[in-house]
Amino acid sequence: MAAHTHRKYLFLLAVAVFACSLAAWSTDALAGSTFTWSGDDASSPNWSVADNWAGTAPSAIDSGDSLIFPANLSGGDCATTQTDQCYTAEDNLSGYSISSLQIDDGDGYYLRPDNAHDPLTIGVGGITATTSSTSFNPGEFGLPIALGAPQLWFVSGGASGLGQLTFDGGLSGSSTLGIHVSDQGYVDVDGASDSEVGNVTMTGASSADSGTAAAGNGALEIDGSKLNATNGNSVTLDTATIFGSGTVGNLISDGGQVEPGYPTGRIAVNGNVNFNRNSSLGDSAFTPLIIDAGTTPATDYSQLTATGTVTLGFANLDIEAGNDTNSCPTLNFGAVYTLISAHTIVGYLGSPGGSFGATMNCVGANAPVFSIAYNTTASPQTVTATVVGPGATTGTNVYVNNQPYTGQPVSLEANVQAGAPVTDAPVTPVGTVEFESNGAPIAGCASQPLILDQTPASKSWNAACTTTASQIAGPYSYQARFNPTDTQTGGQLPSISTAQTGQVAAFVPDGGTATLTNATTNGIVATLALGCDGVAGQSCTDVNATLSVHEVIKDGKVVAVTAAAKPKSTKRKVVVGSLATTLEVHTPTTVDLQLNRAGQALLKAHHRLQVGLSITSHGSVLYTRTLTFIEPAPPKRKH
Repeated sequence: MAAHTHRKYLFLLAVAVFACSLAAWSTDALAGSTFTWSGDDASSPNWSVADNWAGTAPSAIDSGDSLIFPANLSGGDCATTQTDQCYTAEDNLSGYSISSLQIDDGDGYYLRPDNAHDPLTIGVGGITATTSSTSFNPGEFGLPIALGAPQLWFVSGGASGLGQLTFDGGLSGSSTLGIHVSDQGYVDVDGASDSEVGNVTMTGASSADSGTAAAGNGALEIDGSKLNATNGNSVTLDTATIFGSGTVGNLISDGGQVEPGYPTGRIAVNGNVNFNRNSSLGDSAFTPLIIDAGTTPATDYSQLTATGTVTLGFANLDIEAGNDTNSCPTLNFGAVYTLISAHTIVGYLGSPGGSFGATMNCVGANAPVFSIAYNTTASPQTVTATVVGPGATTGTNVYVNNQPYTGQPVSLEANVQAGAPVTDAPVTPVGTVEFESNGAPIAGCASQPLILDQTPASKSWNAACTTTASQIAGPYSYQARFNPTDTQTGGQLPSISTAQTGQVAAFVPDGGTATLTNATTNGIVATLALGCDGVAGQSCTDVNATLSVHEVIKDGKVVAVTAAAKPKSTKRKVVVGSLATTLEVHTPTTVDLQLNRAGQALLKAHHRLQVGLSITSHGSVLYTRTLTFIEPAPPKRKH
């Protein structure tokens, strides 16, 4: 019996030793190897080419590898030339699964797939992105990424303070994703990608930045894309920022900043929005942008919408100008901007108490002032901002609606609305309207009477005059100045005349309006489908199409090139293509607009270039679009 027990013990011991050895071997195998990119094969950027790595190449049969894409390449020609080709890496390993990926996005890596390709699966090691140089080029993932396990990403803006990771191919997988951002590093979920993953949390590294200062940590940009828009999983901003235009799942801001658009657009939430106060840092912030006097949401100003409930939680409201210089735009008295639209709205922005005044955060003496109102009864429920006047001026509000041709008859109309009364008593403005051109009174139009608008329940008055456009130095600019003869000092009208200023519209009887029905890109050429609306026999003249980009300047150096202005940065506009044309009414026309040398050089340097398209007629902006040019892929190498 004792001998049998002894043999059984020896057998179990042997099994245990074998099991331990097997476990150790399995752990080593699963740990995988580390591969560092060198990019030295000039004929192919494929991952399977050994010369592109500092050693051997990874294999699709491996699992759990760690990939490093360093700031400074070593080995062969790329160690000295450091060309763009050196930083283009093509994943041709079908079914490849890795543990972690480290990238220095300051050197403009472009990780792309080999034609139609399954996703690159990344495990628990996640992604680490840093910037070790003072230059800025985004690290771009053209290949799709699958989350193989819950993971953390670390994205630092580094020395440039603007480090960026762009994901064109989208994200997939059911795992949760935590993204730690610092030094203004941000993640761009770009283009038409539809990323559906588990709950996503953006966490800022600083212990001092929250609300509107949360951008100092970093941001999530949705650029016409979707993130958890279908599955509804949450996107949480823990002292970080979200900006751009696209659709996300449930949105939670814990001391973060929600900035729809940039400059205009809409963040659409499939679910609920919660603005919470970070227990240690402070309030969240809501930052809509208004670009001009128009009132079309997602075009003239940015907007937040939700299919569910928006809980405001006294978040700080910071209305900003949506232009390159942050200069104060001229808005129309009484114009209404629907900043938030949702199924249900709970609570208020700013301090408790509901309606309050807000002044636009912009550069200039005439900062627009708004009255904030909450509709919590009609569907959809809304938060609106109504223009009640400039912030500090004794002059009149100027509104330019059109710039006609020299010698054309022009009909001018002004609509005067009564200022917000101190009491509920009816308000009737008493006075005349002076029409002006470039600030000078127009002969015969300097003292026009007010006529009550006969529309039922209307509380506005109209004045009109007809003149002829003359040759004047500078662009045409028509204004209407309301001159009160009874200031009604009893409190029924505001004491400043700005709130009583008329809005002027210039109507040009001949000439049409140019239209843009479609815009596509192919290589270095944009194809524009244009038209001209109006009366038969007319034409749209002086129609100009312009392609432009914005250079981000830091410490006197260009550190980024974008289609639209990026937050909190100095910008410079660069034209990369333009054309002028004349269109006939009811005659659709297709024109090609090619990138100029500057644009082609930028495309070659970055492989992918987002460009702003602007269509103007006689100096007035008619349409704006964002177009994406992608450098044609090199021909496949024949084996």
